[in-house]
Amino acid sequence: MDSIIFDEGSLTKVITRELELGLYPQYIGEEKNVINKLLRQRKFNYNPDLNGILLGYSHLEFLNDTGRIIDDGALIFWKIKANFNIFNITTNQLVKSKLTRVGKKYLGCTLVGCIDVTIKFDEQVENEIEEQIIPNMSIDNDIIFKVKSFVPSQRYIEGIIDEEVFRLLTNLS
Repeated sequence: MDSIIFDEGSLTKVITRELELGLYPQYIGEEKNVINKLLRQRKFNYNPDLNGILLGYSHLEFLNDTGRIIDDGALIFWKIKANFNIFNITTNQLVKSKLTRVGKKYLGCTLVGCIDVTIKFDEQVENEIEEQIIPNMSIDNDIIFKVKSFVPSQRYIEGIIDEEVFRLLTNLS
């Protein structure tokens, strides 16, 4: 089988990126604290500028000594640079994780502490899974699933166990 299976660690990456963040004038003199607060508030949410869910950041630096106002706008924009730890995943990607929920018709886990995953069974293998896999599954067992959909704004992944994953799971046990 040539499929690559990703674990939680390989689903995150650190990228260095420059961003512009706008602050109201009342925060003049407190830029660093307010920018840190803004970034902390954006943690565990999807950020289109980073193309992923922000998990953390480090090495924050301001690239300009002064902010800039765009077209008499209400905000002063500050250009920053930081190392951003982000999470991103694509459909049909195979992922390995630890189970946190086991039901009769589904399994569940959490990725990187904030992404909820519900794993359902493909109709073609549902009966086999119920007979062979589910009885042997318990909390903290390893599970492999295929990403069916990812809704970043809701921090939700729908996973599926199809024939390919079923073969991998039977080899795992």
